[in-house]
Amino acid sequence: MPDDNWCLSGSEFWIEYKKSEANVLSHNLSPHQIGWIERRLRAGGRVFVAVRLQWGSGPRRGAAMDALLLYHGREARALALGGLSGAGKPLGRWEGGPARWDWPEIEALLVKTKFQG
Repeated sequence: MPDDNWCLSGSEFWIEYKKSEANVLSHNLSPHQIGWIERRLRAGGRVFVAVRLQWGSGPRRGAAMDALLLYHGREARALALGGLSGAGKPLGRWEGGPARWDWPEIEALLVKTKFQG
């Protein structure tokens, strides 16, 4: 089961949280997690994968990064196999850390995203 279950404005959905310091997820999605997500999507459920892309500044990395990328659950397998570059375009991206992320926009996206497996 994903990390979180929400119900906002009459919409129920699940979110799996992951972290990344580069293209690859720090803790990859397991085959069990991918299977659960795909079964839930086939049954008409709503699942998202939220990835926090975060690193400190440095000579090789440049400026510090703290961004949230939100993916439709159908990207879970692609995220596991190919990392961020292997997945399709995220549904949204917010930068600057949690204090600067547009939480009303994120909530609206979670509630209004149309799901068809």
